[in-house]
Amino acid sequence: MLDKPAAFLADAEAYAALGISEIQVLPDRHPVSYTHQIAERIAPAVAAIG
Repeated sequence: MLDKPAAFLADAEAYAALGISEIQVLPDRHPVSYTHQIAERIAPAVAAIG
């Protein structure tokens, strides 16, 4: 997901259009680093989807 954020966000928008309001992710590397990167790079854009 972190290597292709645009694709993940497109999927998130498609799920939101279906009424899905929660997405869970699991780290594929060091969990703390992964979480920080999600918070910085992905979470704001997902929050903007609504």
